[in-house]
Amino acid sequence: MPQVPAPSEGKEAEAEAEVVRSAFHAALAGLAAVPDPMVRVRAAGLLQDVVRDLQGELRAIRYQAVAALRETRTLQEIADELGVSVARVSQLSASVSHRQISTAARSRPSAARASRRAPAADDRDS
Repeated sequence: MPQVPAPSEGKEAEAEAEVVRSAFHAALAGLAAVPDPMVRVRAAGLLQDVVRDLQGELRAIRYQAVAALRETRTLQEIADELGVSVARVSQLSASVSHRQISTAARSRPSAARASRRAPAADDRDS
């Protein structure tokens, strides 16, 4: 039988999200109030870059949370608790695995790159 999240968990998550949402709205109101339009447009562009970066970080947090849930729950249990399909939970789970593999591959230098960095012993000056 699927587990239903405790009402306090949902309310706690909503309260945390509301605090952050309020902070974003306050920042946007401050930005909209900047009197110089050139400063305002430049600041807005910089803030758009920050938001793009934050979206990636939010995805990572979500993927990591799904991975943590997968340690103790089935896909069906997670889907039921989140109110999404099993397929969506599976996608989120797969994204975690794919990102971990991609990150590990990027952190290891390829043989070709390593050989370009360190000249062979017979190529070095004596």
